[in-house]
Amino acid sequence: MSELAAYEIVAALLADTVDSDDAEGRIHLLGGGVRAIVTAELPATHQRLGILLAIKTDGGDPAPLEMIVVHVDADGEERELLRGDLVPVGRGAGTIVWVGFNLPPLLLTAIGEHRLEFRGIGSTTYVITFDVTRRSADEADEADAPSFRPIVLPGSNETN
Repeated sequence: MSELAAYEIVAALLADTVDSDDAEGRIHLLGGGVRAIVTAELPATHQRLGILLAIKTDGGDPAPLEMIVVHVDADGEERELLRGDLVPVGRGAGTIVWVGFNLPPLLLTAIGEHRLEFRGIGSTTYVITFDVTRRSADEADEADAPSFRPIVLPGSNETN
């Protein structure tokens, strides 16, 4: 894995889907603001989860970023989800570059706090946490497939 100490992940957002348009330097985000995945039973497979990362560079156009994404479940079990070069969209000296990608289906085997660890960029591992919870009776879903629970804005009972 390449040493990218000059790079640092400064923000991340979970979403339904993230698609990159390299030609126009844009990233399309659908369903951003995931804080939990709800499911009727375990084990379950969540079919879609996108990630948008903001990566700070020390200037110039960065080379493709070699990264490993690891899912750590509530029981501490690790599963490597993705390994490879992620090419930033939107480059410029001394700026934040954006990397958007989708993960393969996510196997859920435990209720509780889960982590996505981004390893290989900078000197530390960047971590996003999300909860996996059981679906309540009032959250019934016809398909019983795992689904997202959105972020609740501070001071409000309304979701984003």
